[in-house]
Amino acid sequence: ERNQAEINLRRTKSDLDTAKAARDRAERLYSQGAIARADYERAENGFQNALAAYELAQQQLDIVRDAVRPEDIRVAEEAVKAAQENVRIQRAQKELDLIPQDQANAARAALQAAEESVRIARKALNDTAIRAPYAGKVQGVPASVGSMLGAGAPVAQIVGDGGLVFQAEVPEMQLAQIPMGSKVIVRVDAIRGLELEGIVEAIEPQADQVGRIFRLRVGVKSPPNSVKPGMFGRGEVTATSVKDAVSLPEAVVMSEGTQRYVYVIEGDKAVRVNVTLGVREAGRVQVNGLPTNAEVIDRGRNKVRAGDPVKKEAPGESEGEAKPATEANQG
Repeated sequence: ERNQAEINLRRTKSDLDTAKAARDRAERLYSQGAIARADYERAENGFQNALAAYELAQQQLDIVRDAVRPEDIRVAEEAVKAAQENVRIQRAQKELDLIPQDQANAARAALQAAEESVRIARKALNDTAIRAPYAGKVQGVPASVGSMLGAGAPVAQIVGDGGLVFQAEVPEMQLAQIPMGSKVIVRVDAIRGLELEGIVEAIEPQADQVGRIFRLRVGVKSPPNSVKPGMFGRGEVTATSVKDAVSLPEAVVMSEGTQRYVYVIEGDKAVRVNVTLGVREAGRVQVNGLPTNAEVIDRGRNKVRAGDPVKKEAPGESEGEAKPATEANQG
């Protein structure tokens, strides 16, 4: 808009200089009796029309350069009305053959320039309005009226009504287990018992240089009013789900080289059973290879050898207690 206004100003200035030179030449010739008065008046009218067009172009450039106020638009609209009236008069005079065609054309050009001034002023005024991309509430103190802000400085921070964003940090070794769209259970430390459901919406493409941490954006829809921006939370992602899995406390599982095994009770003796491990969670581990309803030795397991006689006793009476394997869904 500014470039166009500057080009228009230079063009009208050139037209004004040409019209002024023609007017001055006609004035000298008329004073010497070399031309008729009608020729002099025609040159004078051409100069006045060129002057009006130049002033309108200057106004257009001023509007683009400066902040536009509602009164600027009213002034431009008044200029349009004046130009419209001038066109009406010129048309009427044309019908009476009082002025030549070029003056009527100049009046129409002035009307178009005035209408363009109004359009530019309205657009510039609309550009001064700051609109939020979504509905919400202003957080913190917004910038005060009249303050000077640098490029990119926020005018106000808005918290949307449509939900909150949970910013999570994930080590690089676990990132592959959390694809886009994964469901996340978010627990807020300050509100006991509250669980929020969210979805992974974005994953930063580059890790933090310190700790090799990736940041995730988890969208949480419709949180209660008790959850406020800035609260600390913890997220839980179900990386793997195993149906009807058998799990044991990790401490019960023993190792010999790369082999994992447990001791179970068969009759009144300890029997070693080799197992393979699966998903781990909260101190428990999924085990495969146990017989159905096997009773696993927990306390005293480090003193037992395969074939040793064992006796089941009530919990807390003595070491060597047999502990049955449990079934649970591992997540």
